[in-house]
Amino acid sequence: MSQRIVFYHINKCGGTSLFKYFKSMSRLDRVLRVETYERFASGIFDPVIINRLFNAEFIHDPFGYADWKAALGNAVNILWLRDPAERLISEIHMIARWTDQEVKLHESNERLRAIAREGVEAFLADDWIEARHKKFNRITMALQLGDNSCRGLFEAPHLAGLRELQDRAMQIAQSNLYKMDYIGTVDDYDRDFRDLIYFLGIIPEIETPKLNVNPSAEGLYDQNLIELARPFVHIDQQVYDLALDVIHERRENEIFNRHLSTGSDRFVQRITGPEDSIIVSSEDNNFISNWHPCEENGELRSRWTGPGSRATLAIHIEKSRDLHFRMRVIDLYNPSVLNDLIIEIDAYKIDWCLKTISNGNLLIEGRIAKEKLNTEDSILWIALHTGLPGRSHDPKDDRIIGLCVAAIELGPLEAYENSDISCAPI
Repeated sequence: MSQRIVFYHINKCGGTSLFKYFKSMSRLDRVLRVETYERFASGIFDPVIINRLFNAEFIHDPFGYADWKAALGNAVNILWLRDPAERLISEIHMIARWTDQEVKLHESNERLRAIAREGVEAFLADDWIEARHKKFNRITMALQLGDNSCRGLFEAPHLAGLRELQDRAMQIAQSNLYKMDYIGTVDDYDRDFRDLIYFLGIIPEIETPKLNVNPSAEGLYDQNLIELARPFVHIDQQVYDLALDVIHERRENEIFNRHLSTGSDRFVQRITGPEDSIIVSSEDNNFISNWHPCEENGELRSRWTGPGSRATLAIHIEKSRDLHFRMRVIDLYNPSVLNDLIIEIDAYKIDWCLKTISNGNLLIEGRIAKEKLNTEDSILWIALHTGLPGRSHDPKDDRIIGLCVAAIELGPLEAYENSDISCAPI
């Protein structure tokens, strides 16, 4: 991913599915789970953590440690929410299902599980401080984003009734809602997830699993339990209500709505070639499999194919016309990688030609007839079958690499009539 994703993961708001999705879209060494670093809680940052933060493509924050966009820049803050009472009941059910291994993670977990197994009503009625901590306005607590001025409200029972602290905590949480670049909800999970990937310019997996699980819609939560839970989430409810208003306002906003309405035609593609053409730079998110992360290469940014010999990318483009294909290659592992190159567009092998452009860069061009395109799939799939890749010649780089690609361009063939392409006619 070319932009840093920060996901504020509040328990039982559909976040596990989102976490797995974003993790799958990032290099493992560029995924930072702040919950694995105890020092975050104390505000102590050693050089290793700082280095990992600045190199992270995806930051997973389940506790609201900080406003990472403000701290790091070049970040997109994402938040997923749920009706607070339903969220609380769902968390109690989760605690009841804790395994023995999960219970061992904290000394209080065994007793918490035992209380939860007595039922939701028993858990809500229990005055033990650890049980209270699990049920008292957890959404508001997570949205403090490192501001500890109201910390006592969530940790000390005798402070819970202080209106000034409650009001202050709610104001902080509501203010931080506006720092979220995208807010989704469990109730509209499918729509919000779809719009999120359009918003970010990310190509989804070929088969995106149905992630929407809304127990309340399935009648799994008794309304009496919902009402019993409400007093424990009264601040959360006001924060959640504002979040729904923010979502509604953004969807009514002309610019935001236009941003989404282009839908699957967007994907961070910059239109800089002939009319109706699309140029996908190495910084974009269309590169699906067997591509190394985008990197600086002189004045250009580029990506190496590898470690496998079949690199794929996906582009949304109108398929009703014959298409022209261009690819700018700025380096290669060895000539055999290019000598044996096969290019497939929508699984159809195309003819291609090669010419040298400035600074030793190479331009590969080809074309495909509209009859060969798969019109049943809105995504146009490109596969580059290179010759056998190999280990980088740089002794400090142990990657397996093939072709180094700066950009790929596609557009209607008629827009390229003046091209000196020398491939066989289609």
